[in-house]
Amino acid sequence: MNRPVSDRLTVLLAAATAGGLLLFAGCNNAPPKNKPHASGSPPAEDDASNRAGRAAEAEAQRLAEAMARSNAADEVQIPKAEVLWIEPRPEPTAEQSHGAQANATAGSAPTPSLELAAQPSADEDAPPQVKTTDESEPAAKRKPAPADAAALDRAELLDALLARVRRGSGTAMQKALDEALLTAADPGRPIDPDAMAPLDDTQREQVAQFQSMVQLFRHQLTASDGRVDRRAVEIALDDLFGSLPLSIRTAELCRRVEGFGVYEPFESRTFMAGRDNKMIIYLELENFTPVEIGNGQHEVRLSQEVALYTDWDGQKVWRHETQQIVDRSRNQRRDFFVVQMITLPARLNVGKYILKVDVTDQHGGSVDGVPIEINLVADQSLVREDTTADEDRAELIRKLLEEDDERPLLGK
Repeated sequence: MNRPVSDRLTVLLAAATAGGLLLFAGCNNAPPKNKPHASGSPPAEDDASNRAGRAAEAEAQRLAEAMARSNAADEVQIPKAEVLWIEPRPEPTAEQSHGAQANATAGSAPTPSLELAAQPSADEDAPPQVKTTDESEPAAKRKPAPADAAALDRAELLDALLARVRRGSGTAMQKALDEALLTAADPGRPIDPDAMAPLDDTQREQVAQFQSMVQLFRHQLTASDGRVDRRAVEIALDDLFGSLPLSIRTAELCRRVEGFGVYEPFESRTFMAGRDNKMIIYLELENFTPVEIGNGQHEVRLSQEVALYTDWDGQKVWRHETQQIVDRSRNQRRDFFVVQMITLPARLNVGKYILKVDVTDQHGGSVDGVPIEINLVADQSLVREDTTADEDRAELIRKLLEEDDERPLLGK
């Protein structure tokens, strides 16, 4: 393992110093060419040179042994706070790639780069780790971040929402309805069979109907200028859920009827016994079935039966012949009302009765009925007389008289 630069410089400097001393000592030990030795003992300079040479040799030997011990010593530990892990290098730009190719062509090998980054270590005794990256090779790519919802296309976003619904909480029916609502945004996408598996047959049918209803309104709002064709929606809903049965919404006994919703009912349903009592039965209907009969015509065909029953034992004491009602129009009617004039006979005894009115939808095949309570009494004071006509007549006369008083007389 490589040692710190300062240690290596120290050893090299010591070796160079030792070599210089040896060279100096060798030069001093060489016999001089111009000065012959005299007989007898050597001069003092020679003794000094010999001592210096021996000292240099000892110093060189010591330094050599120190270098040998240094090479055999344990590797120097690098502080862990300095080298821990390597940050990945960014991708090289086009210019850097071109320069790297030029260096490779010239025969120069790319220089490995060493990058350091501090990161705490869980194990204090673990050796430091050093990673190198070669500039000629692309750096390791990071793990891609999760895709932004804005970058997802319609199908991917819908898949993500459906997956979240399936993982979420709620009952099986709630999850199935949520999935039906989401898949309605993509008409070609069916509901996941796994979402329908926990449901019974009735619940599956309800979920499918709910999805079809959402798609129906979506089509109505996007296929036009935003206006919903109510009748088209009603027809589609009838096809989806089936036609609703005929229903009598309003039933009244009236003195006068002028049109749909314009009628004058009796103040009470108590009448005098022993005389004929005429009245108009007014009915408002809904969920009737119009049928196209050609030439742009639509037909509603109904039948109505009226019967009177005693309140105390339910015995039928009177009935009116069945009335057939046929209505044809170019446009399908949204409002439908039925009027029928009847006369209760004078032979009926005093008591309480139930007037039962039944209406049958001939095209739809459904029937609805409504009971109307009637009370026949012998005391005239118990019957509220109709004074409306007299009051209206008196008010009209009063207004005419006031106008005559304000009109100027001729000749004045």
